[in-house]
Amino acid sequence: MPMKPLWSSFAEGKGVLNMFFTKMHGLGNDFIVIDGRDLPAETDFSALALKQCNRYTGVGADGILLVLNSNIADARMRIINSDGSEAEMCGNGIRCFAKYVYENGIVPKTSMSVETLSGIVRPELLLGGNGHVSGVRVDMGVPRLKCEEIPVLGMGLCVDRELVLPEGTFNVTSVLVGVPHTIVFVDDLLHTDISLLGNAIEHASIFPRRTNVDFVHVIDRNTVEMRTWERGCGRTLCCGTGASSTLVACVLNDLTSRSITVRIELGELRIDWAEDDHVYMTCPAEATFTGTFRFCSMNVFDFDNTIYRGDSTEDFVFFNFKKQTSLLRFVPGIVWAYLLHAMHFRNKTETKQAVFNMFPSIRNIDDRLAEFWETHFTNIKTWYPGVQKEDDVIVSAGPEFLVTPCCRRLGIKNIIGSRVDPVTGQYSGENCSDEEKVVRFRESFPGAEIQNFFSDSLSDTPLALLAQQAYLVRGDDFLPWPAS
Repeated sequence: MPMKPLWSSFAEGKGVLNMFFTKMHGLGNDFIVIDGRDLPAETDFSALALKQCNRYTGVGADGILLVLNSNIADARMRIINSDGSEAEMCGNGIRCFAKYVYENGIVPKTSMSVETLSGIVRPELLLGGNGHVSGVRVDMGVPRLKCEEIPVLGMGLCVDRELVLPEGTFNVTSVLVGVPHTIVFVDDLLHTDISLLGNAIEHASIFPRRTNVDFVHVIDRNTVEMRTWERGCGRTLCCGTGASSTLVACVLNDLTSRSITVRIELGELRIDWAEDDHVYMTCPAEATFTGTFRFCSMNVFDFDNTIYRGDSTEDFVFFNFKKQTSLLRFVPGIVWAYLLHAMHFRNKTETKQAVFNMFPSIRNIDDRLAEFWETHFTNIKTWYPGVQKEDDVIVSAGPEFLVTPCCRRLGIKNIIGSRVDPVTGQYSGENCSDEEKVVRFRESFPGAEIQNFFSDSLSDTPLALLAQQAYLVRGDDFLPWPAS
């Protein structure tokens, strides 16, 4: 029975995704499968993979498979590795993908076409007696053998080529079956350090786009055993493109026939290099469980001197002094408060309160606020609209009521600022600065991930430390946040 379609919806309109997923695997190579057809276009799947593929703090997987619409095939598959990078193709992934879209009614055909970054792939589903998918046969396409196609530095074929690295000297064969694979034939898999050698070969300078690495022990001309180090994932229990590449490498080195069984730790794959020059892979795919997780990855910006050129509170105060000169009577109290703050006799909240004490005396403050932004909206820096996303968050030390009209005009929905009543001029809580920004952000977005953080002030370091990337804004330039 088909599962409920994978809908991901915004919670409370704050950009938090409640995301439904299915955990699947192909002989141990496991994936989080997500129906991304209705997800927001700006969803950061790299950040999602980094968070949820973690086997200690997330769902745990070798990667994420995204189900998407296609204009040239029955469906489109994106593969996001556990390190956040994107792969062109995945043999085990395509089997899980095909089983998922068939059993969920997305593509109700046993022979289908799937768009991938490496081209159109055509899986064929094998059904059991209960109508469920018992196995998948995948046309992996024609293998690419030339160095420039794989790519590998050099000319011609890369067959039994000597590769010298600090970790040792290896004879390698490289081919492209969807993604680049480099095969190393060994006599003893048990005593081969897959992780150490796999990582070294993956990053060898002769591979411009890095490479997947397969260590293969040939048992006879019809059977081999394989262990894989995957580019962007590390050690995995199975790899369909690796098994397919292994057969091609075996034939090129005259080690096996053109139809073999590839044994891996949790089972076997049947691989055939047919007369039409296509490689075919046949093996099962399984769904293990379903679930829901909350995901929120957003960009967070300070307001004053970050996206706004200047200090909006100061500008608003001086704007009102010009419009209503009677307010100048508050100047001595404001100056005195800042002197006490400079001598560390007053905190930021107490100091700013001296400024806000003038608000009750402003005539028609709502009209004055609208008039202020009519003349000061142009202070928004021109670079901001170019990087703006729908779920951006503004976290400002300025009064929330002051920055909100400008943010709404920009289309920003998520605004956090100091809680100040414009009628009474009184604070509710602390000034929204320093550690208080972290407290307020966590209150509004519990469990959220900050992708990028921008601020002009090092006092925002507590919030910057929560971000994957933080930038210090200097005018219109972004600098990496200094190490603390």
